[in-house]
Amino acid sequence: MTEPASDPVFRRLVDGGLLYDAGQGCIHHLNETAALICESWRQRMKEEEIVDLLLRRYAVDTAGAVEHVRATIAQLQSSAPTP
Repeated sequence: MTEPASDPVFRRLVDGGLLYDAGQGCIHHLNETAALICESWRQRMKEEEIVDLLLRRYAVDTAGAVEHVRATIAQLQSSAPTP
């Protein structure tokens, strides 16, 4: 897994978060679930740990949680600035 960017491109909000996409030069508003995934990924949690966190916090099935975590991490990796 690619490591998250060290510079602050994510900001937590009450209803989710904001993510600055350096490659596109734009800001994305993340819903609560995507913000939780982003925050966890930036804290270097493993995919399995993030899935478990979603399963404990939300009424979601395992397959749906895995899919959402993988898709969100893929988006985060594509928007992270390259060194």
